[in-house]
Amino acid sequence: MQDKHTMSASDDATDRTFLDGPLGVGTRVISYPLIYAHVLRSVNAGFLLSCMVEKARGYGGPGHWFTWTREQITTDTTLSRREQDSARVILRNAGVISERRVGLPATLQYRINADSFTQLHHG
Repeated sequence: MQDKHTMSASDDATDRTFLDGPLGVGTRVISYPLIYAHVLRSVNAGFLLSCMVEKARGYGGPGHWFTWTREQITTDTTLSRREQDSARVILRNAGVISERRVGLPATLQYRINADSFTQLHHG
């Protein structure tokens, strides 16, 4: 029997779960597919990509542009500005994401490149 403080290996890797345990009531746990970190050779890039995939689902999935401000990324991931910037460079160089600036004032938008993501995801 699984207690309420653990997640089994069969749990969805992108599932966000709130635990009532030693970390505190309502602690948010985020896990991600480790293959991203291995292939990208960066934990932060793998983690940010996983979060971007989740975010993109609300905008139609990979291939669709979505907005996610630096402040929102910090709040959602706790990655600092420097960590975000470094991870984004890795993701762009790997061809997994595209970025564009739109509007006035300019807003940065992201898109997961479906073909590159599929290749990355399936090794």
